[in-house]
Amino acid sequence: MLPDGDGEAIVKEIQARGWPTRVVVSSAVNDPARLAALVDSGAVVVLHKPSRLQDILAAFAQPDPPDRGQ
Repeated sequence: MLPDGDGEAIVKEIQARGWPTRVVVSSAVNDPARLAALVDSGAVVVLHKPSRLQDILAAFAQPDPPDRGQ
């Protein structure tokens, strides 16, 4: 958990503000339902902690999913 909220709430806030950015989440959560909620909220990729730099860079290099073109 983040000190001022959770990842899902932050992803939703980014989407609500209409910021044209890709959201890549690095999370220690292992609950499939919570991970799915992150994607449903707008995250294009969810990486598991600890995340390697090469995985983070690769996540930003992936094309947007068809329903989330930015």
